Amino acid sequence: MLSQASQTAIGYSEDKATCGISFSDVIDKSLVTLVHPAMSPIALFHLESEIRTQPSASTEERRRMLEMLKQFEQEGVDEDLLEGEEENGDDDLAERLGGIDLESASASDIWNALTSEERATFLRKIQDPASSSTRELLRNAGNELKIVLPWWEAPEAPPPHSSASIDIAKNYGSRPAMEEIPKTLLSRQAGPETGPPLLYNICAVFIAYAYVTRHLGISPLSQSRDGDDLSSARQLLRTLLPFLAEKRSTILFGSMDDLITDMWSRLVQTKKTDRTSFVLLLRDALLLLTPRRIAIVDTSDSGGASSEQYPQQGALLALSDLIGLFKSRNQSGTKDTPASHKLRFYAAHIATLPSQLLAAFSAEAGARARSIEIEDAPVSNEAVTSEARTGSALDGQERKPPEINEI
Repeated sequence: MLSQASQTAIGYSEDKATCGISFSDVIDKSLVTLVHPAMSPIALFHLESEIRTQPSASTEERRRMLEMLKQFEQEGVDEDLLEGEEENGDDDLAERLGGIDLESASASDIWNALTSEERATFLRKIQDPASSSTRELLRNAGNELKIVLPWWEAPEAPPPHSSASIDIAKNYGSRPAMEEIPKTLLSRQAGPETGPPLLYNICAVFIAYAYVTRHLGISPLSQSRDGDDLSSARQLLRTLLPFLAEKRSTILFGSMDDLITDMWSRLVQTKKTDRTSFVLLLRDALLLLTPRRIAIVDTSDSGGASSEQYPQQGALLALSDLIGLFKSRNQSGTKDTPASHKLRFYAAHIATLPSQLLAAFSAEAGARARSIEIEDAPVSNEAVTSEARTGSALDGQERKPPEINEI
């Protein structure tokens, strides 16, 4: 089993591990995440450390790792490396690897058969998304493990007749199906009587949403056909967001500090989140919350509004995915649960917010992410207080959550 640091660095999922993914599978999976700009440095360090220290692996795992190394050799990766070795009269890479007994060799034995220069070049080639061998391995790993990267990271399709191209080595999720927002909810949001802003709670929802998406390697969540994956996603979200499933929950974050303190404490308990990955999740939430610069607002014939038409499109698409995940399904169709109804209420709240207010909140979240990145820890070591969890204001005055009535 990989160390905790390595699992965090390369996005390793215990849910996927229970389905029979082995050590070499994790190496293959790391090829996908190594080229991610926000994850590459820490993933590279932990991957090298893990290969050095992995105690043992099955024959099949060792064979696959060996084949991966040999593929780099066949692609010509080792040609420059072998020049120095040939001058010293050492055996070439193929001979050294070919002499390894797969029945008894461990992953570290294979790794130790390489020179320090070969190890560095091997890892460098893996990290280079332009390498043909890396692109091939990325495609193979993604297809075999069915790893899907978050839909919100997918690049925009290039214009017709454009010379630009999308990296086909990465398997991005498709955008979630749109959920319409009833006019009754949109009109209910207008005015100060609707209660304090819910943006901090909604930001917490997006942090948890990003974590579950990356942890399970499924995007969008609601479109998975695996019942176990759907159940795991809902359970993880209920654990991270207790206020979501509880219809009468009074949890309402009053500041960015309240939000960060609470979400950090919950994610740390999963033992799969460190400061680097927490910053990544916060930036995911930031990306989803940031309004588009240009959008056309219109209403649909069904008496609601399509999230496609709002500048808050990213946030509404994410909430649509979550609504679809939590809706109850039976033979007669689907209907809202307390969680999906609350999420629909959040969507209406987002849809009626001025773009300037949402942009200002996104800027606050971005500044907090940058500050966490340079701090020793995301939050203080003090225990999370009940005030933070119940959303009490810092001045001791209790905040009253807005009422969420049935449609």
